[in-house]
Amino acid sequence: MVEIKELDKNSPERYFAEVEKLFRAMYDYMNQHGLKEKLIENGEKLWLNSTKPTLKRLSFLAVAIKNDEIVGFALGSLKIMPEYLGFQKVGFISHVFVSEKHRRNGIAEKLSSYLESIFEKREVDILELEVLTDNNAAISFWENVGYKKNLMKMRKK
Repeated sequence: MVEIKELDKNSPERYFAEVEKLFRAMYDYMNQHGLKEKLIENGEKLWLNSTKPTLKRLSFLAVAIKNDEIVGFALGSLKIMPEYLGFQKVGFISHVFVSEKHRRNGIAEKLSSYLESIFEKREVDILELEVLTDNNAAISFWENVGYKKNLMKMRKK
């Protein structure tokens, strides 16, 4: 059985160490699916250190625990649309990742549902996320849980 737990800055350090490993694995996976930016050395630590101070206020880090091991995580944050778009409150899902051997067991859906429930309590108007255009499995997953394509982000170097 998988337990979903929300972390805060006082959660056990071993949880954060496991999330860092998963974050690194997530970037390796995304690079294989078209992401051009490479995570720098210790990038996972920099990411976590920038995220920790906002936990349970502006950002929300949920982990999936199975047999006392963190097998997935999801991070979401609150944003406000600009005035010309009505100052709508946005729940933004920035990361959802499940370790390869634990995929296809409903864990990503449990993690994303957990974030959605937080956003619902915070009375957000819109839920948003970004997906790599070459990651067909992720696109299919998000469409299956009710998200619709809306905007394509393009880049040029």
